[in-house]
Amino acid sequence: MVNVLNIRERELPVAIQQAGVLIDSLSSRDDVLWPTHSWPRMAFDRPLRVGASGGHGPIRYVVAAYTPGRSIQFRFTGPRGFIGYHGYVVTSTGTHSCELRHRLEMQTHGPARISWPLVFKPLHDALIEDSLASAQVALGLAPNIQPWSVWVRMLRWVFAGGKSRAQMVAPANKPCQSKSRLRIGLRIGLRRLINSQQMIINSWEEHVTFCRLSAWDIPNQRQDAGSKTIV
Repeated sequence: MVNVLNIRERELPVAIQQAGVLIDSLSSRDDVLWPTHSWPRMAFDRPLRVGASGGHGPIRYVVAAYTPGRSIQFRFTGPRGFIGYHGYVVTSTGTHSCELRHRLEMQTHGPARISWPLVFKPLHDALIEDSLASAQVALGLAPNIQPWSVWVRMLRWVFAGGKSRAQMVAPANKPCQSKSRLRIGLRIGLRRLINSQQMIINSWEEHVTFCRLSAWDIPNQRQDAGSKTIV
């Protein structure tokens, strides 16, 4: 097993009560903490309380602990190999300041030892950064936006079948504009990958065809050689 500890946080210049309301809005119609405008919704089979089962996308979990206005903890039930928890907590750092933190702590085993660092961790980090930025927007603060990496964009493009949504920190905001060089570089890289794969396929087909023709010619050559000997 591999131990995983992943913490992301934001310092907020607001009272803890204001930030705590964001946690209480999770999975509701008025959810302002989860970045549903760019990521799969967080949804449960009942209102937000201990025992509620659900998740977002392929990540499944149940509510293991919930203190309204302060914290919530989810226990993973999927994908296979995720054993642990994730959740939000808000703590006071002053009269008019607090810290909103997301903490993931788990052990991975089996295929998750590979899928977590290569696939799920990059997506998780991007999602939580968008979530914390959404919290800032909901509180009327300037969001600290972390643009998605090229790898995150690639993963989203693949999983969405080429129809992934653009990065946004709130429904009313315009999509975050990445650098043109990154977009162009990604397109060029994809084209080169596709072209190289096609070249490999063509080369293999030519090799197979050559082997088949060679195998066909050998008996014919032997037969011709035998005929000449008889004559």
